Amino acid sequence: MLWVIQENLFQEREYENFLDACLRQGINYCQVKIVPFSHNLVPEITEPNPILAFGSTALVRISQERGWYPGVFHNQNFHFKVWSEAWGKNILNYQAKIFPISQIEKGISELNKFFVRPCEDLKHFNGTVIDKEYLKSWKEEVFSKSTYLTEDTEVMISPVQTLYKEYRFFVVDNHLVTGSLYKLGGKFCLDANVEPDAYQFVSQMMEIWQPSRAFVIDIALTEEGYKIVEINCINSAGFYAADVSKIVNAIQTMKF
Repeated sequence: MLWVIQENLFQEREYENFLDACLRQGINYCQVKIVPFSHNLVPEITEPNPILAFGSTALVRISQERGWYPGVFHNQNFHFKVWSEAWGKNILNYQAKIFPISQIEKGISELNKFFVRPCEDLKHFNGTVIDKEYLKSWKEEVFSKSTYLTEDTEVMISPVQTLYKEYRFFVVDNHLVTGSLYKLGGKFCLDANVEPDAYQFVSQMMEIWQPSRAFVIDIALTEEGYKIVEINCINSAGFYAADVSKIVNAIQTMKF
């Protein structure tokens, strides 16, 4: 199987660890660049399937458009409506409102500050907290930066909540592979030493439902205990302080 890896995909240290893990485990891989404002790759990939892709959401789309198999582990289950219904009150923003981005104003009448993120996982923009007075300028900025964003793009809106700790976990073929703390008290903080009860919470969520054979799940410690923040496509997720070798090995040994 050929692994197609986008150059400078992650933070420099994460990227080097990823390539090193691939080398040590004998992965057949090719590094590519995406030609700006196109879906062309340098070098072009002409090899037949099986192909796995690791890169930005643009490379995820390219993989899907070209029919690479297994390509990426992304599907319609990564839409907020699907996973929020599946996990219910276990998610952080269970009662979030959903509107087309052009109609955000309808959902924030009582909020001076709010959290907003795209309902789809192939992010048109990153989830963020916005002051109502800056909404217009924020919209102009995200529209100027995104090729795929339209007036009808659905977003979820929720009140701002207090998160004490935030974690990322990697799941492959029903196996909780590894995890990492990435925020502490709202500040970026990487630590591979994750509390057992955080792993236990994710394991419980895996028993309820899983969106794909391989995925990333972010959780947070809140006033009400652990809650699911979001899920992400494993092919384009940052590793933080997670054990990259374990992730590479788990994906490499999957059966197709």
